[in-house]
Amino acid sequence: MEFNKKIKAIKKSVFLVLAAFGYLSISDAAEYTGQYFYRYVDKNGETVIATQVPKEAAKRGYEVLTDTGRVLETVAPQLSDEAIQIQKFQKQLTLQKKLREKKQSESDEELLRLYSSADDVEFALRRLLQEIDTRILVLTSNTERLKLQQERKQAEAARLERGGKKVPQNLLTELKNIAAELFRIQIQAQEYNKEKDKMRAEYALKAERVRFLVEGEEVSRNKNLLFTDKQVIGNWRPVGKHPGVIRWSANPEGRFILQVSKSERLVGNWSFSRDKDIVVVYFRQETIKNGKESRKPLAKEERYPVLDFQDGVLSLFWGEKSEKFQKDSQ
Repeated sequence: MEFNKKIKAIKKSVFLVLAAFGYLSISDAAEYTGQYFYRYVDKNGETVIATQVPKEAAKRGYEVLTDTGRVLETVAPQLSDEAIQIQKFQKQLTLQKKLREKKQSESDEELLRLYSSADDVEFALRRLLQEIDTRILVLTSNTERLKLQQERKQAEAARLERGGKKVPQNLLTELKNIAAELFRIQIQAQEYNKEKDKMRAEYALKAERVRFLVEGEEVSRNKNLLFTDKQVIGNWRPVGKHPGVIRWSANPEGRFILQVSKSERLVGNWSFSRDKDIVVVYFRQETIKNGKESRKPLAKEERYPVLDFQDGVLSLFWGEKSEKFQKDSQ
């Protein structure tokens, strides 16, 4: 009788150890002290009940039973390397989504702190553009002044040459410096105009976002947009010269390739959502350096909302602004 009590105590201890490692629940361990069995599927697909689980069968998962057949615990199958990689991939996507949402939330809070309406955004834009226009006017005034100096000094040099005299070096240096300054002013004016274009695009997005946050309006889209997933398929290039926007292609099998530069591209799988967003899950980065190709796994999801599609030109919300693309003629 004493021996049987010791056996039961040992079984209970073993059961408590199994419970501690998550194989059994504490309540079951506390209640059950009899013989326990394992139900698993062998390599031939047959269900087996035994007092031990072979190592290979344990990887496929099994159940812990009482001597009456009651299931005490179910042990899940071990994940394969591929399944573990997919699980990590999904976790990365979830984390990226949370980070994007956090970043968007912080950006929205900052926008609403600065602007109470889309009109406020447009007013701020006009003020900034006026400041740049003032700088351009100063450049224009300097240009006119320098051109007058240039004309006078060129006339002086021409007069000396007609009189058979050598043009002094200091006069040639002054002409050279004036030409350099005129060129610098020209470049500066071009930069100011680029800055104005950039501001218009940036503040247009801000106005749209504030309008959405305040009035509940989405990024402006063609409400009568006719665009399908089949039309996404093809090789697309940006309309006009946009050094910050690259080519991309989508094929019928769901593969999406984003050509970041001549030596780098991202590869992923695409789908077309009900909201007419091109959704891409990038899983690989491919680079070519010194003639050698390298591949690096990725876990990155991007959305490119379709804003409009007219006359073969596709407008997408790309990154933080609207970009236009058209298919290659080939």
